[in-house]
Amino acid sequence: MGKVFLLNELMPAEEIDGVNVQKLFVDTIKSFSDLYAKRKLGIEKKILTVKEPQETFICGSTLKKMILDIGDRDLKTYAMGMFLHGQILADQYHVDNWPDDLVDDLLNLTDDKGKNAMNEGIASICSWGLLSLPVSEDFKRDYFEFKGRQAYQVLNYDGQNKKNIVYSILDSDESKEAMELKLQYALDLYQIHLADEFKEVYTRMRVEDQKVMISRLVTAHEKKCLIKQVKDDNLLRECTCTNDKHMFELKSNSELGIRFFFKVFDSNYIVFSLIGHKSDYGDKSKKKKGATAQNKDMMRALEIANHYMETKILKKINS
Repeated sequence: MGKVFLLNELMPAEEIDGVNVQKLFVDTIKSFSDLYAKRKLGIEKKILTVKEPQETFICGSTLKKMILDIGDRDLKTYAMGMFLHGQILADQYHVDNWPDDLVDDLLNLTDDKGKNAMNEGIASICSWGLLSLPVSEDFKRDYFEFKGRQAYQVLNYDGQNKKNIVYSILDSDESKEAMELKLQYALDLYQIHLADEFKEVYTRMRVEDQKVMISRLVTAHEKKCLIKQVKDDNLLRECTCTNDKHMFELKSNSELGIRFFFKVFDSNYIVFSLIGHKSDYGDKSKKKKGATAQNKDMMRALEIANHYMETKILKKINS
């Protein structure tokens, strides 16, 4: 059985000033559909609800109305399929075989505002995830935690924290496909794409080296090197020979000598295009030929990244 998600019933039913719940719903479902499309994650083709769509109120609207008001036909069809396939929560579990003390604990479980959280507790026991709209800061979190006689923790997707979902589901999986996804979802603020020329080498790397480079990317982001607020040439440097201020070289530590070349597009997309190695370039202080080889890789990496953006990303956006 794959990963099942339950629509979070703790979201407020009443309208909130300044909150466009329809837009948040569309954005969240669109984002969720991207995760669902990654078959490796094994997300089930259903989103459970506590009540029927017409009886499920979120910020002054009903789930049924929000689905029907989706403008994109394909996304509307997807949403209808996910919620129609998703049966009502009560049909998904049988408490007859559950211990009485557990049932009593669930019946009395509440969130920090005193709202009944029985169904969220059930989601925790069944290892499901919650699907929340980011209608307030309370719902922008990686996990919900509840305290009864025992502690309950349940994974939460708020439409923006893809990394937490991917890493939680894949956990210790170090297969080729898993390590690709862990790189693609290493940064929540960016949509990361891997060109074929990059993947060809990346999938042959040792898992330990892949982990190092993913960690280096996260560090570069956290230090604000990607947006050039901080400069650290030992970690990330601009490929100045390309005359493109958005083309970068991500460096491993000196012992590994691995180089990941990538370009940042419009502060949102990242395309990893090529992998190099310090040993291929020689000592630039002594070998002019070595420096030229590295520059050639940077220029080729830029060409690959631009071509990928034009033929893969923009083509899909404009179709």
